[in-house]
Amino acid sequence: MSRPILSIKLKIVVTFAVAFIVMVGLLATTGYLMILLETRVVLFEQVSRLEEKVQDLRRDEKNLFLYQDRNFGRRTLSSIEEIRSILESNGEDFDRVFSRAKMLTFSTQLLEYERAMSEYLDADAERVEVKASKSQAELTIRNIGTHLLTYAESIAQQKRTNIWKTIHTVNRLQLAQALFVGVGLLLFGGLILGKVVHPLKVLQDHAYRIGQGDFSEIDSPSQEHEIDEVYKAFNRMARDLQKREMDLDHARAGNLGSRVTLPEGIANDLNGSLSRLRSNCQSLCQDTGTPDEEAKRKSCIAIAEEVDKLGAIVRGLLERGNERETVRKS
Repeated sequence: MSRPILSIKLKIVVTFAVAFIVMVGLLATTGYLMILLETRVVLFEQVSRLEEKVQDLRRDEKNLFLYQDRNFGRRTLSSIEEIRSILESNGEDFDRVFSRAKMLTFSTQLLEYERAMSEYLDADAERVEVKASKSQAELTIRNIGTHLLTYAESIAQQKRTNIWKTIHTVNRLQLAQALFVGVGLLLFGGLILGKVVHPLKVLQDHAYRIGQGDFSEIDSPSQEHEIDEVYKAFNRMARDLQKREMDLDHARAGNLGSRVTLPEGIANDLNGSLSRLRSNCQSLCQDTGTPDEEAKRKSCIAIAEEVDKLGAIVRGLLERGNERETVRKS
C-alpha cells in the first residue's frame, strides 16, 4: 500500500498556508477596490458638479430666449467660468477616466458656446439685420448647449456605471471570501474527521476489546504515516500485554501445582503425629488401676516429642511462605 507524499502535519500546514495566502489575496483585492471606489466616488462628485452647472447653463439659456432678459445670459457666462474651473481642477482625472480627446472636444464646445453667447448678448437688438443674426446665434447656442448637456450627462452616467460595477465587484469578492472560508472549514473538518478522528475511534473500540481479553492485531484504516505508526505501536502493546497475560497464567499454574503437591507430604507427617498423639492420650486415659509412673512418663515424653514435630512442621510452612513472598516481590 503506497503512502501519501505529504504527512498529516504537512497537509495541515500546507492547508493553512494556502488558505492564508488566498485570504490575504482576497482581502488585498477588496482593499484595492475599496480605495478605487472611494476615488471614483470623489471623482463622481466633481462630475456631478459639472453636470449640475451645465444644467444651470441650459436653464438660464432657455430663460434668456424666453424672456429676453440679458441677466440670464450673463448668468450663463458665470456658469461657463465655474465649469471651466471644474475642468481645470480635475483635468488629469477627467483625461484619465474619460480620455483626453473627449475632454478637449468638450472644452472646445464650451469655448464656442461662450463666444456665441457673448456675441448674442453684445448684438444690438434694435437693428433689423441683427435680428436675423441673433436668430442664427440662438440656434447655434441651443445646438452647442444640447451637445454640452448630452456630454455632461453621458460622463456622469459613465461614472455612475463604474461605481456600481465596483460595488458589485466588492460584493462578489466578499461573497467569494465567505464561500472560501465555508468550503475551507468543511474540507479541513473532513480532513481531521477522516484522517484522525475515525482512526482514533477504531483504536478506542479495540482498546475496549483488549480489556475483554481480545489481543488480536488490527490493520490501520488510514494510509497516513503518523496514523500507521500509532497502529503499529498499539499492536506491539497488545502483543506485550498478551505475553504478560500468558506468563501470569503459567505462573498461576505453577503455584497451583506446588500448592497441590506440597501439602500431601506435610499432611502425611501431620497425620502420623496426630495418630501418635491420639494413641498416647488414649493410653493415659485407659489406665484405671494403680498408675504406672514410668509408663506415664514415657507417654508424656512421646506427646512432647510429637508436639515438637508439629511445631517444626508449622515453622517450615511459615518459612516457605515467606520465601515465596520475597521471590514474588523481587
